[in-house]
Amino acid sequence: MAVDLKINAGRQGIFIQERAPILITILQVFLFGQVLGYIFIASYIGLRRYILYQCCAVLSRHIFPYVYIHFNIFPEILSQFICIDHDPTQYGFERISATAELASMLEPEAVGELKRRMTDPDSAVRWWATLGILMRGSEVAQGARTELLAALDDSSPYVRIVAAETLARYGSDSDLKYSLTVFAKLGPPDKNGVFVSMATLNALYEIGEKAAPLVSVVKAFPLEYPIPDARFAPYVTRLVKDFTDRFP
Repeated sequence: MAVDLKINAGRQGIFIQERAPILITILQVFLFGQVLGYIFIASYIGLRRYILYQCCAVLSRHIFPYVYIHFNIFPEILSQFICIDHDPTQYGFERISATAELASMLEPEAVGELKRRMTDPDSAVRWWATLGILMRGSEVAQGARTELLAALDDSSPYVRIVAAETLARYGSDSDLKYSLTVFAKLGPPDKNGVFVSMATLNALYEIGEKAAPLVSVVKAFPLEYPIPDARFAPYVTRLVKDFTDRFP
């Protein structure tokens, strides 16, 4: 078997080597045409905006599906880029991007602005702002308790999940109780969908021992539920097992 694999690999290498000049020429023509097309369109609608549009298009079509499947980036956030791909004027990409930068740079002076953006009309902005509070740890989270408690009633389940995780990890016993109630409500995949359920289970895993009261609830999650694609079928089952295995 090993010999066959080496022979096949050698044949493939020879095939590629023999045809390399042709392949390179085709690639060069393709890339040259793409560049000319981008320059032509950019001259009409503005270079900066068009480059942004093309980046979002590539990300939404090719990169984000892979990132979500392997790293569980939330689909509500990805949908902002996917919608930009179809209509770059429909969503405030720059505001979302700016909030993401505020959240991830971890600068102390950004906390006030993050708290204000937790009530932004755009759910992606609210998600990033709430995540920025979570990433800054206990002191900042306690200082944003009022905003986090309000976020437990957010219209977006993903914002509610991040707020609940923050309060569970850094809040009081009563905050933990509120958070576990949110998780118990959003966790079942048959009622909330596979993506919300996955986000909830990931948050519960991060909370650790504080999530112990929900072990029996999680074990009772129905494992037959509608899925957008067959590849998502095992994910909730796997996350349920990962969580419950921590509490033998």
